[in-house]
Amino acid sequence: MFNPENLILAATNVFAFLPMYVTDREGDYMTLALIYCTSIMSTVSHIFYHKYSKPYVVCDDLRNIYESLGKILNSLDVLGCVIIVARVSCLYYAYVGVRLTTPLLVCMTAYMFNILAEVFPRYYTLFHGTWHVLIYTSLGWLLSYIYMSKSVHAYVETFITP
Repeated sequence: MFNPENLILAATNVFAFLPMYVTDREGDYMTLALIYCTSIMSTVSHIFYHKYSKPYVVCDDLRNIYESLGKILNSLDVLGCVIIVARVSCLYYAYVGVRLTTPLLVCMTAYMFNILAEVFPRYYTLFHGTWHVLIYTSLGWLLSYIYMSKSVHAYVETFITP
């Protein structure tokens, strides 16, 4: 009933558990909720919709419903990603400051795979799946770095403030 490529893409969202674990451990439930909701929307949208292939559905009316639902969820997924970028950027600026770090560069590099998925639609599943794996793992690393900086920042402040 579903295109196997869609299921593969949906399955790569399992890597969202890495940054979700980091945010839960830190008690940052707002970021946790954003990542959770975005990964659920991404998973479900990939099951129902794939930009470059059609779902295996017998009935055309059902295919149209799946595609419409998938497009809506895909749009919500993209919106969720934008909100996550804004949230993590605020955390980064607050606790790390304005400087490039390796975890930030890795996140930026991961985004290139999403661009490649759009440029080479024949390899969409490969590149977009790689994007999921890399962005979730690098986001977990970046959040760990931010929270570590937050802890160091709080520790140093105990010596500065009377």
